[in-house]
Amino acid sequence: MSSIDSHVHIFDQDHCDKLAWNKPGGLLYKSHTIDEYPGERDIVFVEVDRRNDLSHQVHQNCIDEANYASSIDRVKAVIAWAPMPLGRAELLKYIKEMPSKVVGFRYLLQDKPKGTVLQPKFIESLTLLSELDLVFEFGIDTNGSGLWQLEECLQVLKILDQNGLKGRYIVDHMAKPPLRKQELLPEWASLMKSIAEHKNVYCKLSGCLTELPLDILSDNNKIVSLIEQPIKQVLEAFADRCLFGSDWPVCNFAGSYEQWKTVLTTVLSGTAVDQDLIWFKNAQSIYKINKD
Repeated sequence: MSSIDSHVHIFDQDHCDKLAWNKPGGLLYKSHTIDEYPGERDIVFVEVDRRNDLSHQVHQNCIDEANYASSIDRVKAVIAWAPMPLGRAELLKYIKEMPSKVVGFRYLLQDKPKGTVLQPKFIESLTLLSELDLVFEFGIDTNGSGLWQLEECLQVLKILDQNGLKGRYIVDHMAKPPLRKQELLPEWASLMKSIAEHKNVYCKLSGCLTELPLDILSDNNKIVSLIEQPIKQVLEAFADRCLFGSDWPVCNFAGSYEQWKTVLTTVLSGTAVDQDLIWFKNAQSIYKINKD
């Protein structure tokens, strides 16, 4: 099956100390280059949360990352980090430093204070990305941080709509559904449905292995049993606006690239969705990738 992996992190051994989350001795504190990636021929590189300091407005570390990713032939598009809280003027200067493979940006909200995405300067930045036809990816963690992150995402989408803006947005990792707090899944599903009503928003089927209860990680049947309904709820809500991503190598914290693809293939086999859209066509469209 032809496919494009829409969510891959690539880094060399000497990049590890530049990553905010990667600690010496940790599972991923080693080289994870394109040669070690086990999946698709064509990938979308997503920023790896390099260390940055908004207060100094110096972002060379993240510019270097975008240049590194762009130098890899199999990387067909780059989603880079961006200083979204600094507003339009600073973001525009930063964008001018980006290589041509950069088609959009991500700013992780999952570990940020409440209200971050609703600040006027953040909305200024989202407005600029919309005007420049650049993608923005929402990095939200409802499993670890709470449903309020989805609520704020919905709020900012409504503000952008009211301002007449129709940018291209992606919710990464299904917003990390609360698979360890299953009593919250109905409210998660309701919020995802409301977000999906904004027809310019896509959703990545990715990043869920790390959100699962630890005691089922070795049993694909149990994983499918737990995750099948949330995936189908996302498919119903977003219809033809979902896409595959592996979240490699972060998925290795809980399983593997192969395990996630197997689980997702199993779930999709029981649906009537156009799988070409999920596996490659939506990635081609939203990231403007030419597939030969």
